Parts: sequence; C-alpha cells; structure tokens
Amino acid sequence: TFVGNGTHSVFAKLAGEDVPVLVYLNCLSAGMLLGCTAMVTAMGSSLHVTWPGLLGGLLLCGSILCYVNAIKRIGIVWCDMLTASAATVTSFVWGKICFREPSTHFAGAVIGLLMLLGGICGISFLLFRRLQ
Repeated sequence: TFVGNGTHSVFAKLAGEDVPVLVYLNCLSAGMLLGCTAMVTAMGSSLHVTWPGLLGGLLLCGSILCYVNAIKRIGIVWCDMLTASAATVTSFVWGKICFREPSTHFAGAVIGLLMLLGGICGISFLLFRRLQ
C-alpha cells in the first residue's frame, strides 16, 4: 500500500499544475494502474477480475475525485488527515463485510473504529467552522 500510494502520484505530478482536472485524473489513474499491476506481479500473484475488486475500484475512483476536489478547497494537510482516517475505516468495514475477515479482539477493533470516526467528525467540524 505504501509503495502504491507513493508512486501513483508521480504520473499526476508529471502532468503539471495548470492542466484540466480530467487530464490530471487520467494521469493519476495511469499511475495507479501501472503501480498496482507492478506490485501484484512482484508479489507473485495473478490478476483476477472479481465483483469485489470492481466495486472497490469504483469506490476508489469516487474517492480520488473527492480527494482532488478537497485538496483544492481545504488544502493538502487537512485533506490527508481526513483521507487517511476515512481509508482506514473503509478498509476495516470492507474487510469485515466483503471478505469476512475475523478479528482477534473485536472490542478493541470497535473502540479503534469509533475513535477514528470521532476524529473524522472532529476534523470535519473544525474545518466547517474555519471555512465559514
């Protein structure tokens, strides 16, 4: 994940700052496609198209669109805090619902999830107040 997140933005940065949003998103998507394909291949796995994978891709596309717009509106620092927390919550829920992953300590997982949701709500409220 860290390698993928660190490398897919390179293509978007190569597009430059004064390009239309559609061009930027296409460059970002190309970087993600190449980065993810390289990582899956490097791990020795084969590529399979599945419904959860397609749904995850659609969720990711919508998330990136919101991410790019959020950077323009509230800045990269605030956006990264919200994005990291939201990605963690989404990953947890996705694993529980879609992949039925077991938890070794369910109460601890729920407490951590509630803390993250509280942080997201707190940051969102603070941003709401600052942008008024």
